[in-house]
Amino acid sequence: MKVLVIGSGTIGTSVSQELADKGVDVEIYDAKYLGYGATSRSLSVFSVQQRDRRLVKLALESVELAKELDRRLKEEANFPIGIFGERCPHVSVAFTERDYEILRDYSEVWRSEGIDVKDVSPGEVKEELLPWVDENSFYRALVTYDDYKAFTFPFTLGRVGLMRMKGGKVYKYREIKDFDTGGGRIKAAVMEDGHKADADVFVVAGGAKSREIAKKLDDPVKPIRVTTAGGFCTEPYKYLFKPVITVESKGYRLTQTLRNEFAAVVYDMGIDNPSYDIEESLRLLERIATVTVKLFPSFAYINVLRQWGAYLDYTDDGLPIVGWSRKYENLYYIYGFNNYGFSIGTAVAARAAVEIADGRRDQFLEDFRPYRE
Repeated sequence: MKVLVIGSGTIGTSVSQELADKGVDVEIYDAKYLGYGATSRSLSVFSVQQRDRRLVKLALESVELAKELDRRLKEEANFPIGIFGERCPHVSVAFTERDYEILRDYSEVWRSEGIDVKDVSPGEVKEELLPWVDENSFYRALVTYDDYKAFTFPFTLGRVGLMRMKGGKVYKYREIKDFDTGGGRIKAAVMEDGHKADADVFVVAGGAKSREIAKKLDDPVKPIRVTTAGGFCTEPYKYLFKPVITVESKGYRLTQTLRNEFAAVVYDMGIDNPSYDIEESLRLLERIATVTVKLFPSFAYINVLRQWGAYLDYTDDGLPIVGWSRKYENLYYIYGFNNYGFSIGTAVAARAAVEIADGRRDQFLEDFRPYRE
């Protein structure tokens, strides 16, 4: 079997490597380069703090699979640092009492899957986790202890390395402009230069831009909303800051990365991004800086080294789109991961690879199918 995967981010490289492990002949095509989209603009945290019980299950599963991936990269692919970092606390901050009530509802989902959740006062946060925080800047917080930091680029490059060891190939800067179709099947993907790439199965794993592919094929899958997001990082500082900080009401997240930079993102500005804009903007920088300095006044003096824009693919029910097309029998979709692709993508990709390569239907993925209401 030959499979052509469209997209080389977290999801595309993960499903490709899983397929290659099953003996499938895999080729990845990307309009840009490895990890160009949301993957390279994320904080690279495996987080169990998901809003839905099904997603929490997948996040826990992803952590275990990532540990095994880390081992394989070190032992089989000569990646000395691997991809897996340290376990870290995750502090979800509530600025208001209303924010706190919403977080408490989410925490019941976490607890239902065995996650240890601690309800803490601002004073406790300052004393136990974040001595730099302004304890008067927020109402209360919930803390979990099962998140893990990771290395983004070794993750995608490592996946590709393992895939190539099985004969897989990657084609960068090869944007797919059209498809040859017939008899309810896709026969080939057509590049801008006219080159055609054939395959037995085509997998759409292009993140937010996957909707453009579905549109080219006139395939009425569940719609997604593409939102404006972005982030910044500072110059490296001595590593002091273990927790991940989230302010859900602001769509905001901050941590110190494994490269010692402080990095912060806003994962949904509440603004649509139909043109997939990745340019920096003062508006986005102000949003991130305002929340950061409110929590950590001393961070006003930290130098921002670089800033970036981003786009993310959101479904209205908060669940990803995973499964076979109804229109084309050899077309499989895996995208729509909102802001949690890094957290659950490893598990979803492993399950999807079984469906693609072995023909077995995974009942756990039924709620994620492309044509649900």
